[in-house]
Amino acid sequence: MLSFVLVLFFLSSVLAFRTIRFSSIQQCGPFNVTFSGTQPAALPLTLTVVPFGSSAVPLSIPLPNTEWDSETSTGVAITFLPYPAGTTFIASLDDSQGRSTGHTSDIMRIQQSGDTSCISSAEQSQTYTPGPPFSQCQPFDVTFDPIRAFPPIVRLFVPNGQAFSLDQIQEPTDPGTSNFTMVAFRGQPVVLLFRDESARLQSTNLITVTGDATSSKSCFPDPPAKQGPNRPKQAGLSKQAVTGIVASIVSVVTLLSILVVLHLFLRYRRSSRARGEILQGGIERGPGFAKPGVAPPPDTQPAQSSWNAITIINKSMPYPMEKYTSRPVSPYFVQSTPQNHDPDRYEQMQSLSAATADLDQILNASVIISDGGEGIWSSSLSPSTPHSQDIQYTELPSRTKEQHGATILVSPSSSPSNLEI
Repeated sequence: MLSFVLVLFFLSSVLAFRTIRFSSIQQCGPFNVTFSGTQPAALPLTLTVVPFGSSAVPLSIPLPNTEWDSETSTGVAITFLPYPAGTTFIASLDDSQGRSTGHTSDIMRIQQSGDTSCISSAEQSQTYTPGPPFSQCQPFDVTFDPIRAFPPIVRLFVPNGQAFSLDQIQEPTDPGTSNFTMVAFRGQPVVLLFRDESARLQSTNLITVTGDATSSKSCFPDPPAKQGPNRPKQAGLSKQAVTGIVASIVSVVTLLSILVVLHLFLRYRRSSRARGEILQGGIERGPGFAKPGVAPPPDTQPAQSSWNAITIINKSMPYPMEKYTSRPVSPYFVQSTPQNHDPDRYEQMQSLSAATADLDQILNASVIISDGGEGIWSSSLSPSTPHSQDIQYTELPSRTKEQHGATILVSPSSSPSNLEI
């Protein structure tokens, strides 16, 4: 039942033209209908003309297919209406199944002219009689002679609106009465068109639908809900999928961190082996020393051709047999004597003990020579040199002892190095 109602509110059908224009008309003059848009699937088209307020007969004029140009999607129909001047009517362009292809015309009136050649004297028969009231969404009756006619097909025309069929409410109990629902808003003008089994047409006068604010709206469909632009729904990830992705990322980051740390450790090990340095017990030892205090085995490698210079500051001469309170920080470095010496004792120093130069017998020195001052410390040392042996100091007349520094050059048996004592 709602099919015809949907036509009333939703014209956007694939069979509907975008535009339909009806020209004005004079008595016996041409009546032009132009239309454009999508070609209806059900051809040929039919021009339905529904006069009202007179005895003029409604017309259903078939239009040849040549009236439609499929290349330009436009069409033009020219015809003549056999109505006298003053006749009012509504027109509709329908497909071959009697469905409206667009808006109906507004209420039109035939204008006066001197041409009367087309006027017909035929009058429509009054086979069907619709009975009031014609109220919004209320039923109305159509009576007829059941001996002469069958229940009619009723079509409702709204000026400058829609044209659609009305369904019969139920099987009539009276064979001469049919019931229909007035699907129109209160205050709206409509025209009813009846068609019998022989395709004879009959129209009513212009009817104004009655009703008020309390009138039923049950015959109208609910308006469609407003919707935003259609957008594809984005499928979201499930909670399990998100958890799996996060766990995978954490695992990859952890593995990469382990690989980076392992790479840095192996790189450090290779670098340490290449330099021959191993950190053990806080003492940096050369590759030939097993532990502090033990002389390394004889070096079979050739002596180095260069000396490793160590920049130091000038300090006072060491005392013979002086004892030190801290261990050396490396096999090739011995702490210097304190600088606050008694000047009188300082003048008497003429020798340096081997114990001072070789703490804990770490050094395997062969020669100790001072490189600054007015004299030279000179002696040959070896692991067997007694610690009580003194290293004699020979004065040079060009310098004074006060200017003498404590930088002493130590030449070990294999790799010479500077020594500060």
